[in-house]
Amino acid sequence: MEAGDMTQQKLAEKSGYTPQYISDLEQRKYTPTITAFGEIVQGLEIIAPNQTWERLSSLLLQFAHLEVKSDEVIAAIDQEA
Repeated sequence: MEAGDMTQQKLAEKSGYTPQYISDLEQRKYTPTITAFGEIVQGLEIIAPNQTWERLSSLLLQFAHLEVKSDEVIAAIDQEA
């Protein structure tokens, strides 16, 4: 998505994150937490909140298969113990 003419520095100031973190996100070095995502979106001030959360919901569904279920983690811990 385009952020208009907002710089990484300005977005960092508005969202509370560092310009380096914003840059790393743009380069897909990291995946933000849902909290960071929400704060960055608020900092952008150009995207309607309902559109943002709809997009996030669709992305979460696309990657749900990558999540480890808690019972699988517990079983793995039990096996190592």
